[in-house]
Amino acid sequence: MIALSAPSGHATFEDGHTIGPVDFLRLRSGYTVADAATVFDQAFAREDIIECGCNMHARRYFVKALDGGEPRAAIAIAIAIDAYQALYCIEKEARDLEPRERLRLRRDRSAPIFNKLLEWVESIKDDEPPSLRFGRALNYFSNQKVPLSQFLTDGRVPIDNGVVERLHVRAR
Repeated sequence: MIALSAPSGHATFEDGHTIGPVDFLRLRSGYTVADAATVFDQAFAREDIIECGCNMHARRYFVKALDGGEPRAAIAIAIAIDAYQALYCIEKEARDLEPRERLRLRRDRSAPIFNKLLEWVESIKDDEPPSLRFGRALNYFSNQKVPLSQFLTDGRVPIDNGVVERLHVRAR
């Protein structure tokens, strides 16, 4: 299933078997939030669509690594999870702000947290085996850093695609 959500709260659903992301996004331009699934690559190759990553997915990679019982990585993973907790607390504060005010708050408070997390990820990712969950979490974040950071460039861009994720679960 493919879903498209608008700031108004409206959502459009399509059966993923009859229409693909490229077709679904054909009439779409501008910021588009999605997970990093390769099915979106062709759509995001267009210059009129700006790929925005889902930080919920990035956080989930770290949570899975922690749940995976890699004791050597547990403290390090907690750093990422704590950073995401701080980011989502700021998002909660920003929820009812106008986009311009939300962007100001994100630049003042979220950007330093995100950038510190990115710096930390880049400093250790090559030391972790990509076959382990922690290595996958680090590589996902590093590979998706530009889309994941788009919420810091425009107050209208959500930090994740949680709205669509929740609609998707309800539609099942």
